Amino acid sequence: MAVRSFFKEHRKIILLLLILSVFSTYITHNFDSVYGSALRRGGNSPVLDQMTDMSGSFAPLVSVSGNPFIVLTALSGTGTLLNAEVIDVDNISIARVLMALPISSIGIFIALLLVTIVKYLLSLPTSTKIFSDAVLGRADSVVGAVCVVGISLLASQTTMVYASEVATVTVGDVGIVSSIITGVISFVFMVASFAMYISVRTMINAIDILAFLLAPIPGSSAVFTIVKNSSVILYILMAFIFPVIATIIGIILVIISFFVFRYAKRLELYYKRVYLIPFFNSIFRRKHVIPLIPKKLPRGVAEEFDDIKLCIECFFMNKTTPLYKRERCYFVRSGEVNYIYKKRLFGKTIKVKVSDETYIEKLFRFLKIFTHEELVEKERNINIVVRREHSKNWDDIIETAQLIDYNAILEERQRIKMEKLKAGFSNAGDKVKGAFGRIFSKKQKEQEA
Repeated sequence: MAVRSFFKEHRKIILLLLILSVFSTYITHNFDSVYGSALRRGGNSPVLDQMTDMSGSFAPLVSVSGNPFIVLTALSGTGTLLNAEVIDVDNISIARVLMALPISSIGIFIALLLVTIVKYLLSLPTSTKIFSDAVLGRADSVVGAVCVVGISLLASQTTMVYASEVATVTVGDVGIVSSIITGVISFVFMVASFAMYISVRTMINAIDILAFLLAPIPGSSAVFTIVKNSSVILYILMAFIFPVIATIIGIILVIISFFVFRYAKRLELYYKRVYLIPFFNSIFRRKHVIPLIPKKLPRGVAEEFDDIKLCIECFFMNKTTPLYKRERCYFVRSGEVNYIYKKRLFGKTIKVKVSDETYIEKLFRFLKIFTHEELVEKERNINIVVRREHSKNWDDIIETAQLIDYNAILEERQRIKMEKLKAGFSNAGDKVKGAFGRIFSKKQKEQEA
């Protein structure tokens, strides 16, 4: 499922990597006509001279997963200082590559620094974190993808140039078969690099989301953001100075991220669909209304159900069924019965019939549908979260799915409670008034006597 989801979600980037690998293969095939004579004379390739220090390219690839803007700013600033000869070239492992980057100029560095600072400040308070993730998070994704494509292309070029030079020295020419093989290797390498970036980024995002959702005390999410960004800065500096150590740490992070990817992806999807997209739509797409039945039904729904009256995306919040916590599923109304439905790829189909009285509650950030309202949340058989945008169809959802308006129940309970409280104050006032009346009456009688 994770592999299929990866290729489906990032198919445009993978297509771009394929095009770049084809282009690189063409360049490599014509490599001998440019540099072959120099190699046969025992000279060194100018391209190889520029790429030999790319051993530290893996660490920047991993660090982009943490915060692409910080990494871009660090690369731009380091390249700018190297070009200004403020930093000794011998102290940076990939100095020549950094100096040749288009972003290694003082103007671009200042612009990147300002954007990074603004985004960093917005991500600190909890009140503005969702805004930062919803609006600037898209820029993060684009910048991160561009960085990874560029870094993976540079790193793959190292392998291709090396292979071409070996073929030129040994057989005197770069054959078409060798070029195709190196092209395929280049494409696989770039896709693997992008997959590593996605895996590590998803893991870091999941930790960030957990810090936001489960913050034990106010400000703890901001503390995590500070620690995360500081770690990214230290790691990218380590990649410049100690590339081997940084690469070892990066490999460990990649291995860990592969193990936790499914859980991290599930958490990331929950945060995106329940928090970020509704917030973004509330600002830029206020008239957007989600239909009760989507135009394209989720996989397996049309085959499983007849007479579909309602099908909305939801996230399960308990582990009382085979569903995982925060796993995406669908709340379906078929005929006169409600269901929780999930069809896993290469897995079983989960279909839970909701036969108990079902309530719907409108909260600040989402809607909640649940049963057994007398129980605590974690003990309820059904407890799902729905995007708040569905509140625009509040009455239709209640009528179609035959749900009970829990907000109305809470309001009625609050009204009865206030009436009892008011009646209690009234009775207490009458008692106080009666007591004072008896005192004044007694004094009046004593005066008359």
